[in-house]
Formats: sequence, structure tokens, C-alpha cells
Amino acid sequence: MKGLFTKDLLLITGQKRTIMVIILMGAIMSLSFDASVIVIYLTILGTMFSVSTLSYDEYDNGYPFLLTLPVSRKTYVREKYVLALLGALLFMAAGMIISFAVAAKAPA
Repeated sequence: MKGLFTKDLLLITGQKRTIMVIILMGAIMSLSFDASVIVIYLTILGTMFSVSTLSYDEYDNGYPFLLTLPVSRKTYVREKYVLALLGALLFMAAGMIISFAVAAKAPA
């Protein structure tokens, strides 16, 4: 399962610019709307980034190759669930930090 995490994290880190733009857009949105909107926005996008690794696995017949490795289907599915949960939690934490920073700067 460690190898699957490494593969998926490398796929996600290849999208650094996109992730930074999305976080920046969320920060700008939190200035325009309620500061708590950023938490929901980033949580959903973090989950979507994690789940998008499924399409990379499907691309160019990746499933047959992955299942020839010493990984069962059950382990593969478990890794995807854990990855989606971790992605949601990490992006939610980033959203909460931005939300607290915006709320602290806002005049009462």
C-alpha cells in the first residue's frame, strides 16, 4: 500500500501549480464571501484531487498493470479511500487556517 500512496502522491504533486491557484482562489473568495466558505470549498477540491488519481490509473490500461503487481483489489480500494480521506483532511486544515487568518484580520 505504501507504493500506491507514493504513486498517487507523485501524481498529485505534479499538479502543484493547479493546487496553488485553487488555494489562492479560495483565499480571494474568503475575502468576498463568508470566511467559512473556504473550508467547504477546499475540502471538496481536496477530495476531488485525490479521487482524480483514479482516472490516471484508468488511463492507458493502468488497471491491468497495477493488478499484476503484488497488490490486491481490496488493498487498492482501501488505499483510494484513505487517500481521499487524507486529501480532504489536509485541504480542510488549509481552509481552516486561511479562514482563521481572514477572520482575525477582519474588523469586528
